[in-house]
Amino acid sequence: MKNILVIADPMDKEQLAFNKAISFARFTVAKIHIVLFCYESLQFVDDEEEKIKIKEMIIEREQQALEHYLGHHQSNIEITYETVWEKYIDHWTEKQCQLIHYDLIIKSGNRSETSLHTPTDWQLFRKLKVPVYSVSADNKHLDEVILVALDLSSEKKSKKNSNKKLLEAAFQLSVQTNSNLYVCSCINIPSLLKELDLIGLTKRAELAQQRIEKNALTLFEQYDIKSDNVFIEQGTPWKVITDCAKKIKADCVVMGSTGRQGIAGRLIGNTAERVIHWAESDLLVVPK
Repeated sequence: MKNILVIADPMDKEQLAFNKAISFARFTVAKIHIVLFCYESLQFVDDEEEKIKIKEMIIEREQQALEHYLGHHQSNIEITYETVWEKYIDHWTEKQCQLIHYDLIIKSGNRSETSLHTPTDWQLFRKLKVPVYSVSADNKHLDEVILVALDLSSEKKSKKNSNKKLLEAAFQLSVQTNSNLYVCSCINIPSLLKELDLIGLTKRAELAQQRIEKNALTLFEQYDIKSDNVFIEQGTPWKVITDCAKKIKADCVVMGSTGRQGIAGRLIGNTAERVIHWAESDLLVVPK
């Protein structure tokens, strides 16, 4: 990890994203670039020159607040910063990532979505080709535990490649933060079919679980993951992941994003998005 982009919290809030970036940079010697976004609607200001002056005043005020904050932070880590006038953080960030290579983007979490509003976090998860680390203000765990959610039930090459990518990202994070790495995977059986036990579904699921556990052993051995740190369970994927995260008191859940957009992305929550909504831990969302 060489370059980290931090989306700063408002200057009247605790700088959760910056603090997380500092903790990562201490282990990786990464450079940190902080961007502080500011924007106010000036639609009621008719004079264009006045609009420009107001914009400049706001930017200068926010820049001074950021510089004052950083002035009290003593570190050998290379830190650069800028203040940007921008309403749509995801648009700016997407363009910035096309110009400069970042290994990680860190932002404080804002994970509640409705059919009429999609917060910046979700837009970043869906659009970016760069892993996004979402810091949770609700995360009280100090056990240094990382949970990676994999889809081990599929034999598709694309799924296997995705699992490998996620596992590599989780492993690197565990090494950099000196954390214990856990794995969870789900065998998804519709609850109604399970209750009716149609076509011996329960038995089939048990056999599938045994097969998955056996096939995954070689993969996990490459990352020195102990069998006690692997959870392969039946159920709804997002619930299996969130329940497992609570059980082991995970500091961070690592998972993939499908990058779904448009109407489907807004109204039909995929597994990652449901975990994003319900998880209390930090999240590292890795684009597939």
